[in-house]
Amino acid sequence: DQTMTTQMRDANARIFEEDRAVVEAQQRTLDEMPDAIHNLNTDAGAVWARRAIERMVAAERAIPHN
Repeated sequence: DQTMTTQMRDANARIFEEDRAVVEAQQRTLDEMPDAIHNLNTDAGAVWARRAIERMVAAERAIPHN
């Protein structure tokens, strides 16, 4: 049903726009003070993923590319 799809898309867009100011403020803080992050137990999955990605990026950068 296209009407339902449109309504859901519009609702999701409104919700995101409501959160935009908070997300942007959080990003500015992370950019300005990256060492100020305090991880909680509930962040374990995200912390693990971020560290895994950082390791993969470092490994990729170490490989000589022709």
